[in-house]
Amino acid sequence: MSRLILYGIKDGRYLGDINHRGQGPGEYRVILGAFVDERDGSVLLPNFDNPSVYKYLLSTDSLEATLQRDMVMSMIEPIGGVSTAINVAAPSFDGLKIYQYDANYDLIDSIKVDGFRGGNFNMLWKNAGTNGVFMIADTLYTLMPGVLNQTAILQRGDYALTPEKDEEVTMKVMSGSDEMELLKPYILIRDIQYTDGKMLVTTMYDGNKYSDLYDMTTGGLLYRSQYDRLSIPSAIVVEDKGGKTIKVQSLFAKNGKWYGLVEDAAMENADSEMVDENYSIVEFSI
Repeated sequence: MSRLILYGIKDGRYLGDINHRGQGPGEYRVILGAFVDERDGSVLLPNFDNPSVYKYLLSTDSLEATLQRDMVMSMIEPIGGVSTAINVAAPSFDGLKIYQYDANYDLIDSIKVDGFRGGNFNMLWKNAGTNGVFMIADTLYTLMPGVLNQTAILQRGDYALTPEKDEEVTMKVMSGSDEMELLKPYILIRDIQYTDGKMLVTTMYDGNKYSDLYDMTTGGLLYRSQYDRLSIPSAIVVEDKGGKTIKVQSLFAKNGKWYGLVEDAAMENADSEMVDENYSIVEFSI
């Protein structure tokens, strides 16, 4: 929350860091969201105490400019990217307003979701590839300027944790009931990775964790992993260049490519770069 460290996703190479925590000019109190502009190697870091955005040069860790933005008082992390739209959520009693900015933090559009009620468990708000994604109950959207594009409806029926059920579970948790036991009957979305027409959805249900890979053109299920412990990172088994199967963990999708971590013992033929003494980054196709 105070220091931003960046590495290259293709090779794991250290690119630099931004470290200006403080209360003076050009300093920030906390990092809640940061956006890298690959065109000029800069980092946009919005302030949430005041309507401004600091633009730092990654190569020199120096402040290049201070941009102005609309005042949106929200502790929800902005999502998206400079190539799509930087989405800032502003929840209220009557709905959700989403302000959308470009790479200069100029307001380009906004979206209103009437009747929205966010909860502790039924809402997903994060990055997937280069897009922001938003999910409530069992409906998933990508966030584009002025439009909520519906990419999938996960048919979960009674297993979807609706806002009403979310409130009921929250009240029971606050009264001392076991959270994991209360949430077991519901399918909870915990992560989404999306690129090149394929979407990986990681869910929790009945005390287990699953990763399902879908072809978004046909809606077909391509792959499923099941984990007996919730702490195990998402994974997929693929073939390396020599035809050997390897297990790739902590998956990440961007710009039509898929990445993940592989234990070094499995890396005889894989196209990878070392990130530490135990794991390497690998790029693979699905």
